[in-house]
Amino acid sequence: MQKYIFLFLIICSMDLFPQEVGSGNNLEFTGNSSRVVYGNIYDALDLPLTIATWVYLPESSTSNRQVFFASCWPDNKVYSGIWTSIGHNAFGVSYGDGNGSLRPEYRRTKVADFSDDISGKWVHVAFVVLGPLDMKLYLNGVEMGGGYSGSGDAEMYNAFDGKAQIGFISNNNGNNFFHGELDELQFWNYDLSEEEIRTNMCKKLDGDEPSLIGYWNFDEGSGANTEELVSGNMGTIEGAANWQTSGAPIGDESYFKYFLPGKKKDLYENNAEDSFWISVESDVWEGYQVYKVNEEPNSTQGSSVNFDNGYYGIFPVFKNGVENTYKVDVLKGGCDNEVEFRNGNDDQVWEQTIQDSDSSTFYESTGITELNFEISNNLEPINNTYTICSNESIDIDVESGCALSYL
Repeated sequence: MQKYIFLFLIICSMDLFPQEVGSGNNLEFTGNSSRVVYGNIYDALDLPLTIATWVYLPESSTSNRQVFFASCWPDNKVYSGIWTSIGHNAFGVSYGDGNGSLRPEYRRTKVADFSDDISGKWVHVAFVVLGPLDMKLYLNGVEMGGGYSGSGDAEMYNAFDGKAQIGFISNNNGNNFFHGELDELQFWNYDLSEEEIRTNMCKKLDGDEPSLIGYWNFDEGSGANTEELVSGNMGTIEGAANWQTSGAPIGDESYFKYFLPGKKKDLYENNAEDSFWISVESDVWEGYQVYKVNEEPNSTQGSSVNFDNGYYGIFPVFKNGVENTYKVDVLKGGCDNEVEFRNGNDDQVWEQTIQDSDSSTFYESTGITELNFEISNNLEPINNTYTICSNESIDIDVESGCALSYL
């Protein structure tokens, strides 16, 4: 039996806004009457629309929990607006035409299955809706296919007296509250392409991007309100919702590469300042995201080096979100250096993997996770390639044989 946890943001609609280091903070919904309530701030929506967000589902989360809903139906409960859902094994998007009560002939839905339970790790989901038979679902920047249900063929209907809410929906099954964590929630009145979804996936937005009509970074970190950052509308947090330090892989800038079949190696370069080879096994990896945070991290506990040049993060993209174990090997090449790692923005302790020219060790991680590292020495160009000392390399290996190599 499939388990579903439905993410519903009921979207019912610049100044400087709070932005923390890296992914900053996020909002956790406990599934116990927790939600964020806005007024009717989205009452004139038209297709196409795109919804994208980072999601963390705890293994204890239960089925039928909605996260995102825009222009939600009023008390007469006709299908209207657009809503999204995600569960342990599937995710989907729907919209209503306003022509009748909550029956399948008045809505159109697309759902795609995961081949592995995605709970217990951060994943990025995106939903693009252009029409009743033109919807696309993306997991970590990869389109997942899926199938349609419902038979509504009319245009999407806007409920002019419906509230906007995050983490809650009321339908034929009663009140459904989301159980999980959300970060970097985006709402666009535009059909983002695959390239655009990947471009925006692991970096913060400015909040004034063209066609962006809703943006939540949840960086407040405290208090009973969270701001929709495009319009400045304030939402009221109700019930048992908690502020958390986010573990989503988000930086100030990012780079990505998704692979064609058979490609196993790629060179990452950051404006000729840093470069390293990334090698993959095509039957395990879809690709990777590299992001950079341009300031000191939220915690320097365990670190003995400075962060004057910021630090990097890596988000490996495995096929269908399937969990794999991978490791980072640091191989010395005759020079002293300190390389430090942690498991993401919510990990408060940096680990040193190597301290002198005679040692060699590795950092190991399981599942889809981010990897932050900082290199203490200045990089010097050798034959137009920037290296970490002479002959030094950093290898990230997956047990199945794939490897990310830093030369």
